[in-house]
Amino acid sequence: MSGDRSQAAIRRLGRIFGWRRLVLAALLSSAAASILSPGWHPTPLPLYERALMLGLTGVLVFGVFEAWPRRLPRWLARWVLQVVGVALAMPVSLFTIYVVSTPPGAPIRGTI
Repeated sequence: MSGDRSQAAIRRLGRIFGWRRLVLAALLSSAAASILSPGWHPTPLPLYERALMLGLTGVLVFGVFEAWPRRLPRWLARWVLQVVGVALAMPVSLFTIYVVSTPPGAPIRGTI
């Protein structure tokens, strides 16, 4: 019985993290990071890492809401739930990435 559950979980993860979704997320994340990279010093590598983490977070949240909850109210379309879920997850993820990856006492750029 647990073998069936683990196989089903692996199939679900395979659907959530399909190669097309991952490639699209990587391309869009890289494009966004490329636009911001000229102002990123000394090297833009952390920017690309953070952008990719945000892209993967978006793929994960979109995929989770693709199958959960199983039944939605009639007035709520699944795609609306997915878009709202991703829109709410992005600021939370960005804040978490910032807090984890910024050393304590580091200057905050862009403040007046």
